[in-house]
Amino acid sequence: WEELYVESGISYQYMKSRMLRSGRGTVQKLHYLGIPLKLQARLVQGGSFSLYLSGGYLLEKCIYGVLEHDDGSDEKLSVSKLQNSLNASIGMQLGLGGGASLYIEPGVYYYLGMQDGWIAKDKGYVIKNRYSDDPKGFSFQGGLRFAF
Repeated sequence: WEELYVESGISYQYMKSRMLRSGRGTVQKLHYLGIPLKLQARLVQGGSFSLYLSGGYLLEKCIYGVLEHDDGSDEKLSVSKLQNSLNASIGMQLGLGGGASLYIEPGVYYYLGMQDGWIAKDKGYVIKNRYSDDPKGFSFQGGLRFAF
Protein backbone atom coordinates (compact mmCIF):
# COMPACT_ATOMS: atom_id res chain seq x y z
CA TRP A 1 0.00 0.00 0.00
CA GLU A 2 1.35 3.35 -0.95
CA GLU A 3 -0.70 5.33 1.61
CA LEU A 4 -3.59 4.72 4.03
CA TYR A 5 -6.37 7.24 4.75
CA VAL A 6 -9.35 7.42 7.08
CA GLU A 7 -12.49 8.91 5.58
CA SER A 8 -15.68 10.03 7.32
CA GLY A 9 -18.49 12.49 6.86
CA ILE A 10 -22.28 12.68 6.86
CA SER A 11 -24.63 10.80 4.56
CA TYR A 12 -28.31 11.38 3.75
CA GLN A 13 -30.63 8.80 2.23
CA TYR A 14 -34.29 9.14 1.21
CA MET A 15 -36.40 6.05 0.59
CA LYS A 16 -39.89 6.15 -0.86
CA SER A 17 -42.12 3.15 -1.57
CA ARG A 18 -45.74 2.65 -2.53
CA MET A 19 -47.81 -0.21 -1.09
CA LEU A 20 -51.30 -1.44 -0.33
CA ARG A 21 -51.92 -1.55 3.39
CA SER A 22 -55.27 -2.48 4.98
CA GLY A 23 -56.93 -2.12 1.58
CA ARG A 24 -55.74 1.43 0.92
CA GLY A 25 -52.85 2.85 -1.05
CA THR A 26 -50.01 4.11 1.10
CA VAL A 27 -46.70 5.84 0.39
CA GLN A 28 -43.91 5.22 2.91
CA LYS A 29 -41.24 7.92 3.14
CA LEU A 30 -38.10 7.39 5.24
CA HIS A 31 -35.27 9.91 5.73
CA TYR A 32 -31.93 8.64 7.06
CA LEU A 33 -28.89 10.50 8.36
CA GLY A 34 -25.69 8.49 8.65
CA ILE A 35 -22.04 8.56 9.60
CA PRO A 36 -19.70 6.56 7.36
CA LEU A 37 -16.24 5.46 8.48
CA LYS A 38 -13.88 4.07 5.82
CA LEU A 39 -10.29 3.03 5.48
CA GLN A 40 -8.81 3.85 2.09
CA ALA A 41 -5.60 2.35 0.69
CA ARG A 42 -3.97 4.12 -2.25
CA LEU A 43 -2.75 1.60 -4.82
CA VAL A 44 -1.38 3.85 -7.55
CA GLN A 45 -0.42 7.53 -7.64
CA GLY A 46 0.59 9.23 -10.88
CA GLY A 47 0.63 13.01 -10.96
CA SER A 48 -2.84 14.20 -9.97
CA PHE A 49 -4.43 10.77 -10.62
CA SER A 50 -4.80 8.04 -7.98
CA LEU A 51 -6.41 4.61 -7.76
CA TYR A 52 -7.49 3.23 -4.37
CA LEU A 53 -9.39 0.49 -2.52
CA SER A 54 -11.82 1.43 0.22
CA GLY A 55 -13.75 -0.50 2.87
CA GLY A 56 -15.84 0.58 5.80
CA TYR A 57 -18.97 0.81 7.88
CA LEU A 58 -22.05 3.06 7.75
CA LEU A 59 -24.35 3.70 10.72
CA GLU A 60 -27.68 5.36 9.89
CA LYS A 61 -30.64 6.65 11.92
CA CYS A 62 -34.13 7.26 10.52
CA ILE A 63 -34.65 10.91 11.39
CA TYR A 64 -38.16 11.17 9.92
CA GLY A 65 -40.65 8.65 8.63
CA VAL A 66 -44.24 8.96 7.48
CA LEU A 67 -46.98 6.85 5.91
CA GLU A 68 -49.11 8.96 3.56
CA HIS A 69 -52.44 7.30 2.79
CA ASP A 70 -54.50 7.87 -0.37
CA ASP A 71 -57.40 9.16 1.76
CA GLY A 72 -55.23 12.15 2.79
CA SER A 73 -54.35 10.96 6.30
CA ASP A 74 -50.75 10.64 7.48
CA GLU A 75 -49.09 8.52 10.15
CA LYS A 76 -45.72 9.59 11.50
CA LEU A 77 -43.28 6.75 12.08
CA SER A 78 -40.83 6.65 14.95
CA VAL A 79 -38.09 4.16 14.05
CA SER A 80 -35.67 3.44 16.89
CA LYS A 81 -33.52 0.73 15.27
CA LEU A 82 -30.24 1.89 13.77
CA GLN A 83 -29.41 0.70 10.26
CA ASN A 84 -25.82 -0.41 9.65
CA SER A 85 -23.89 -1.72 6.68
CA LEU A 86 -20.49 -2.85 5.47
CA ASN A 87 -19.13 -1.61 2.15
CA ALA A 88 -16.16 -2.02 -0.18
CA SER A 89 -15.20 -0.13 -3.33
CA ILE A 90 -12.49 0.73 -5.79
CA GLY A 91 -12.07 4.38 -6.69
CA MET A 92 -10.33 6.75 -9.03
CA GLN A 93 -9.52 10.32 -8.09
CA LEU A 94 -8.26 13.30 -10.07
CA GLY A 95 -6.74 16.12 -8.01
CA LEU A 96 -7.84 19.66 -8.89
CA GLY A 97 -5.52 21.49 -6.48
CA GLY A 98 -6.10 23.11 -3.12
CA GLY A 99 -7.18 19.81 -1.55
CA ALA A 100 -10.12 19.38 -3.97
CA SER A 101 -10.54 16.41 -6.31
CA LEU A 102 -13.10 14.71 -8.53
CA TYR A 103 -13.77 11.03 -7.85
CA ILE A 104 -15.78 8.03 -8.98
CA GLU A 105 -16.21 4.98 -6.77
CA PRO A 106 -18.15 1.85 -7.79
CA GLY A 107 -18.66 -0.61 -4.96
CA VAL A 108 -20.71 -3.20 -3.10
CA TYR A 109 -22.59 -3.05 0.22
CA TYR A 110 -24.34 -5.35 2.68
CA TYR A 111 -26.88 -4.15 5.27
CA LEU A 112 -26.71 -6.11 8.53
CA GLY A 113 -29.79 -7.42 10.36
CA MET A 114 -32.37 -5.98 7.95
CA GLN A 115 -34.09 -9.17 6.76
CA ASP A 116 -37.03 -8.99 9.19
CA GLY A 117 -37.56 -5.23 9.13
CA TRP A 118 -38.24 -3.61 12.50
CA ILE A 119 -41.14 -2.65 14.69
CA ALA A 120 -42.34 0.96 14.56
CA LYS A 121 -42.62 2.47 18.04
CA ASP A 122 -46.23 2.99 19.20
CA LYS A 123 -47.60 1.39 16.02
CA GLY A 124 -46.94 -2.31 16.57
CA TYR A 125 -46.32 -3.18 12.92
CA VAL A 126 -43.22 -4.03 10.94
CA ILE A 127 -41.53 -1.35 8.84
CA LYS A 128 -39.54 -2.61 5.88
CA ASN A 129 -37.42 -0.87 3.29
CA ARG A 130 -35.42 -1.83 0.22
CA TYR A 131 -32.71 -3.48 2.34
CA SER A 132 -35.23 -5.73 4.13
CA ASP A 133 -35.94 -7.50 0.83
CA ASP A 134 -32.33 -7.66 -0.39
CA PRO A 135 -29.58 -6.42 1.96
CA LYS A 136 -26.80 -6.61 -0.64
CA GLY A 137 -26.21 -4.53 -3.72
CA PHE A 138 -24.04 -2.33 -5.86
CA SER A 139 -23.33 1.34 -5.35
CA PHE A 140 -21.85 4.09 -7.44
CA GLN A 141 -20.60 7.29 -5.88
CA GLY A 142 -18.94 10.24 -7.48
CA GLY A 143 -18.44 13.91 -7.01
CA LEU A 144 -16.21 16.54 -5.53
CA ARG A 145 -14.08 15.66 -2.50
CA PHE A 146 -12.13 17.93 -0.16
CA ALA A 147 -9.12 16.79 1.88
CA PHE A 148 -8.21 18.55 5.12
